[in-house]
Amino acid sequence: MPDLLIELGTEEVPASYLDRALPELKRIVTQGLAEVGLAPREVEVAGTPRRIALWAGDLPDRQPDVVEEKTGPSEQAAYKDGQPTTAAVKFAESMGVAVAALEWREVTKGKKTTRYLYAARKVAGRPTLEVLAERLPGFIEAIPFKKSMRWVPGAKVRFARPVRRITALLGAEVVPFTWAGVRSDRVVQGHRFLDPEPFALRDASWKAYVDRLREAHVLVVPAERRKVVDEGLRKHVPPEALAARQHLVDEVTNLVEWPLVDAGRFEERYLRLPPVVVEEAMTGHQRYFPIPEGERLQPRFAYVANRPFDPVIRAGNERVLAARLHDALFFFEQDQKVPLDQRVERLDEVVFMQELGTYRARIDRIDHVALEVARVAGWIPPTMTSPGTGQRITRPQGPEATLALHVHLAAQLARTDLTTDIVQEFPGLQGEMGSIYARLQGQPAAVADAIREAYLPRSEGGPLPASQVGICLSVADKLDTIACAWATGRAPTGSKDPFMVRRSVLGVLRILRERGVDGGYAPLVRTAIAQLPASLGADAAALEAAILDYFRQRLEVLMVEADRERHPVDLVRAVLGSGADPTNVVDAWARLEALVALAGDARFKRLFELVERTRNITAKSGEGVDLQDVDEASLEHPAEQALHAALGGCREQVTALVAQRRYVDAGTLYAERLAEVVHTFFEPAPRGVFVLDEDARKRKNRLALLKQVHALLAAGFADLALVQKA
Repeated sequence: MPDLLIELGTEEVPASYLDRALPELKRIVTQGLAEVGLAPREVEVAGTPRRIALWAGDLPDRQPDVVEEKTGPSEQAAYKDGQPTTAAVKFAESMGVAVAALEWREVTKGKKTTRYLYAARKVAGRPTLEVLAERLPGFIEAIPFKKSMRWVPGAKVRFARPVRRITALLGAEVVPFTWAGVRSDRVVQGHRFLDPEPFALRDASWKAYVDRLREAHVLVVPAERRKVVDEGLRKHVPPEALAARQHLVDEVTNLVEWPLVDAGRFEERYLRLPPVVVEEAMTGHQRYFPIPEGERLQPRFAYVANRPFDPVIRAGNERVLAARLHDALFFFEQDQKVPLDQRVERLDEVVFMQELGTYRARIDRIDHVALEVARVAGWIPPTMTSPGTGQRITRPQGPEATLALHVHLAAQLARTDLTTDIVQEFPGLQGEMGSIYARLQGQPAAVADAIREAYLPRSEGGPLPASQVGICLSVADKLDTIACAWATGRAPTGSKDPFMVRRSVLGVLRILRERGVDGGYAPLVRTAIAQLPASLGADAAALEAAILDYFRQRLEVLMVEADRERHPVDLVRAVLGSGADPTNVVDAWARLEALVALAGDARFKRLFELVERTRNITAKSGEGVDLQDVDEASLEHPAEQALHAALGGCREQVTALVAQRRYVDAGTLYAERLAEVVHTFFEPAPRGVFVLDEDARKRKNRLALLKQVHALLAAGFADLALVQKA
């Protein structure tokens, strides 16, 4: 049983591409081989910036034989006047048999049975080498990359970077095929500087391949390469600092084939820069590792080279970093000559969106929405307004007025660092530099913090703003982006999301929940839409409906993915489908956790089916029947009398518990008082009742009772009718 080895020799593939390409290649080949009866025993993948490799062990020598069965034309179409028609002859030819050898099979569809010609034939499996020669080009083309390119004139083949060499071996034989103008071979190349001479592989042995490349100064297995990088960095970088840079360790691992870690130095005068600037110059541009000692950076850095130590390489890295730090120090000193509040008008020169003008126009929109966040959160009174553009309250009266002032100032200054030289040189420092300059220029600490926090979370799952002002500003900033995207036709569609609206929506939902903003996002969305320029001619109602629907979808996904085992989608939909405000994320999450707790109670579980029956019956036959349409004097049957009494005995208490958000207590009481009586109500007569009685008075009474059963929890907690029966 031979092994398969494939290596694609490429030009430099971006580091981030390997993380996705390797597992996807493994999936593509594993599934593809299984589909043609050539499932391997195991599969390994590996890669460097200049090669992507796969090994599949113990493939069969050939495909298994299969019996192909096929149904042909019907009797009516197959024979005419007792003679086979062209359809019958062609069918027999396609199956490689004579017409006389065909069989009949009866097929019943509904009440009609029809005879069809039928044939079966044994198809011999093809040699594995032959099948692979056909399949491997398709496997290569299916590898996904963030961006692909074409490089062969007139050809449609695409790949992350041009493929210059293809190694494909099945056992000791070359799998013969051509892709992108490159003919498969057994030749592999080592490190392009240290060992560039090509060499031939004898067979598809994975161990021999990895070992031979190691001799040629290539560590092809990423885990082995990462271990070398990690051990080297630990000699220079403290463990806690290295732990915070694991994403950078992953990146540099995929930038090299023969890693060596070394350390360089820079002039101590550059430590006058804020640490985030020094770190950004190192990590953002050069992929260097800062070396702290305690809370203070040292004038040293670690780097990963792609070859053994050479003083020239160290000197070159030191020279490159010195140039970047020199520019940064100059920009830092120049920027401080113009305070942030004097940069507000300069935002008129920075375009936000073509239809929406500049960032200067955006400031007032964010100011309004940020104050609405504070109102919804209950941090300022509903009547409190912004101090107003250009105004300053030197002595605000009380903490609420102070908060309103700080929100206003932060909204005014948050984007002004876009006009600074240092942010133009280091775009990743947006918000960070605004916060630093605000502190240096005497702005309140709450304002300085909020300028930085307006950008949080910077990534999915990243840190959230912690301060009240930061929360207001971050949510407002994201809501403005969301409203603008929808209003200008840039809403997310499928895989396209040019303004990262999905990330903004998830950020808002996370902030509201994890920071305990106990209010709905609907008024925030409405406020953001109201600030849009009238020149857009946007339909506010349609925009609001579309945005709220998208928020609801993302909230459902967020709830399910938070704990797939405990938060099945039916429980989530039961919570979001109730009469309670689904846009209050804090309350919705509390109701979900309560429903999860109750769902394990046998009595409560029994109610899911019963409440679904009440909902279905009243939906079909309860039109025109109101909840209050129960005529107590006309209740004749013991089952309906018991249900009415049970509802009356627990309604006020359940409603009060829901209003107090004591959802578990409300659900428990609901189950205790109603589970048995509802079950009895639905039993066959004489113990139970027939709901849709011919007597209109009885029917109306019973439908109204069922509506009350359904609505009692559905109104403010969860719609139990939406929970799937276990």
